[in-house]
Amino acid sequence: MTNVTRRNLGQKRHLGLILWAVVILLFIDYSIEIFYFSSTMKEIFIDSAIELPRLFILLYALFYIHKLYLSEGHRKMALEKSLVSSQREATMWEQKSRYYLKEFAFYIESEFDRWNLTKSEREVALLIIRGKSSKDIAALRFTSDRTIRNQCQSIYEKSGLAGRHELSAYFLEKIIPDQESVSE
Repeated sequence: MTNVTRRNLGQKRHLGLILWAVVILLFIDYSIEIFYFSSTMKEIFIDSAIELPRLFILLYALFYIHKLYLSEGHRKMALEKSLVSSQREATMWEQKSRYYLKEFAFYIESEFDRWNLTKSEREVALLIIRGKSSKDIAALRFTSDRTIRNQCQSIYEKSGLAGRHELSAYFLEKIIPDQESVSE
């Protein structure tokens, strides 16, 4: 519970006490007025019959308002707790995602090591996996389209894969579950 919420709840409790004090003072005022200004029992009874329902309606209204204020405070506290819990959970998932992405990047690098790719071939292979065309890769690397095609051919030969689609699929198969594990 935050300090602001505690302060708000404390203020609402004080408001409740003030409302109850007003009710008590009104009751005392009505009682004095009835007994002071009424001279006979019949007048006291008639005045009481008129004033007491008003007092009880006022009492109920003040009690209801106080109850609403307190329930709002509790609802706000519950929402704040839920928000904090959701933020913690989001942070946990973000940390897990970062961990898995780092592991996947390490896996890709280890496969590039196993295939003995040069630094340039690694950069080209990553761009291919990201879906870039040979023309786009050439523009990004400030080289000719022919140089990129030669590097792509070298990557495919070293990896034993047939082309760009197999290269991407090779790594996607590691993160996309097969049909059997999805149905389990």
